[in-house]
Amino acid sequence: MDKDYLFENYIVKNRTEKEIAEELGCTEGKIDYWARKYGFNFKRSNPDKVFNLKHIDNTDPIFCYYAGLVATDGYLDYKNKRISLRVNNVGSYDVLNCLKEYFEYIRPVGIYYNTKYNRPNNDLTIPNACVFEELKDAGIFGKKKTRSFSIDWFNNSTDDCKRMFLRGVIDGDGNIHNCIRIAMKSQQFMDNLLMVFNNMCDDTYVLKMQTNQTGNKYPMINLHKQDSINLLKFIYEGFEQYRFTDKYNKYLEL
Repeated sequence: MDKDYLFENYIVKNRTEKEIAEELGCTEGKIDYWARKYGFNFKRSNPDKVFNLKHIDNTDPIFCYYAGLVATDGYLDYKNKRISLRVNNVGSYDVLNCLKEYFEYIRPVGIYYNTKYNRPNNDLTIPNACVFEELKDAGIFGKKKTRSFSIDWFNNSTDDCKRMFLRGVIDGDGNIHNCIRIAMKSQQFMDNLLMVFNNMCDDTYVLKMQTNQTGNKYPMINLHKQDSINLLKFIYEGFEQYRFTDKYNKYLEL
């Protein structure tokens, strides 16, 4: 059994022993034997080996960007300890690859086909319990409709962490069209975000309600144009490789 082949398929591509056995015309037991012989059994016993754990830190700007994306647009699977980001924005494939490289995660960015909207999404799914704990320390946990973030964590963060977290929030659930507009199911998240914006903007805002196509109402923040420009100027400073191209270009058009 070729070691490089098994590493590429079993570890990097995350294929099952059954899939590999069927491709090679052998038994699952043989694949399991060679996986253990080459030391690849960590796939099940210690998945942290496919990461660089030093990059799981909510005081790091890039992790804060990831946290903003997860807070607004991530799926947290607590049973299997997996976090999935599935996005189809222009430039999102490159951004997710940058996050993959940042975590030194060996598995590739994949494609998740969204049957509801009939379109493919770029998918970065990370199975790692340590990420859950670090997000929880930033106040990010639970289902999206009740998810929030810690105001104390945000206020005590560096400017780079603040800008990158907010960039993740904008990339996840924000809309840039003549101004910044954000709507989300979670009232607590929106209340906290409103406090952040009111501390950073010249004008003072209140939450409004937005009704979607199905008749559901969500709390919404709609900033004035000049405040939007000033805030986006702060948000998009530096870290050029972590930008969704479509949203960044909308900012340039303001």
